Amino acid sequence: MPIDFSTAWLIFPLLGIVAGLLSGLLGIGGGIVLVPGLYFYLKSHNLAPGAEMPFALGTSLACIVPTALSSVRSHAKMDNICWDVLKRLAPGLLIGGVIGGWLADRLDSLLLEKIFGVLCMLLAVRIFIGFTAKYVIQKSKNEHIAYGTLMGTLASLTGVGGGALVNPYMLWSGFDIHKCVGTAASCVVVIASSGTLTYIIQGWDASINEAHFGYVIWPAVIAIALFSISCAPLGAKLAVILPKERLKKLLAVLLLIVGTKFLL
Repeated sequence: MPIDFSTAWLIFPLLGIVAGLLSGLLGIGGGIVLVPGLYFYLKSHNLAPGAEMPFALGTSLACIVPTALSSVRSHAKMDNICWDVLKRLAPGLLIGGVIGGWLADRLDSLLLEKIFGVLCMLLAVRIFIGFTAKYVIQKSKNEHIAYGTLMGTLASLTGVGGGALVNPYMLWSGFDIHKCVGTAASCVVVIASSGTLTYIIQGWDASINEAHFGYVIWPAVIAIALFSISCAPLGAKLAVILPKERLKKLLAVLLLIVGTKFLL
């Protein structure tokens, strides 16, 4: 059954608006709302039975790329990106993006749902507990590649883009929340790009009655991206205005809500 545009015309733009604001505001790429939004849409309309999660993950990552680029552009103008951190993490993030996409095609869809839920809950709890600055950025090149690979794998496997992982990593490293948000957005571009390509390749033979490349549904990507790109700069401006602690709590609450939904 093809996408029902009688409801998609409302759902996809709404997802795009929320994802764009979150990308600019928290540097998380928007996957936290895109994955559950796309998943439950596909599920409720009986699209891609048994493969809803891979399609939701791949489509989410594809949507995240242009959204994160828009967010990065805004944060770069405000000098909120630690380019040295990005340079150190990038090799691992690229590798992890590929590994995550490869694993997602081989794991049971229900297991993917639980992994996504647990990841969200753990990150939320860690943010509420707080972070002690350890300045991880001083570690060796190989250790940075290892950290990047781990974050890239988890991000690609769960379709979140990686901002929800890079943000806590940056906070734990002792960086200012605004630097965390901007740098996380730049890392999201790296992970989402390699992850999207992997989901396209891995799902090339996947079956769904809609325009798609692999596990990426392009009508959804276009509709969501059009709105998310325009909203990301607004989110970046709000990130500078809003208090740091409120930004942290907002991220944690969002993760708790999404995690609970997937685990129940």
